[in-house]
Amino acid sequence: MVSISWQIRYTNEKIRNTWLKLTKENHPDNLVAKGMPSEFIEQTTKKMSSINASYDKIKKYRKVTG
Repeated sequence: MVSISWQIRYTNEKIRNTWLKLTKENHPDNLVAKGMPSEFIEQTTKKMSSINASYDKIKKYRKVTG
């Protein structure tokens, strides 16, 4: 499982920026555009799901909207 490394002292903005960076690096559409094989795209799709789930948990914990 992939998760966003975070610490209590990190600001919501820093955590969001980390999530955005990971999203840009791992978004399946970007990899399709680069011509990556379908097996790699499937793996990355699962990774993105995990990244988003982790970010959602952090937002819920911190009561962050948006």
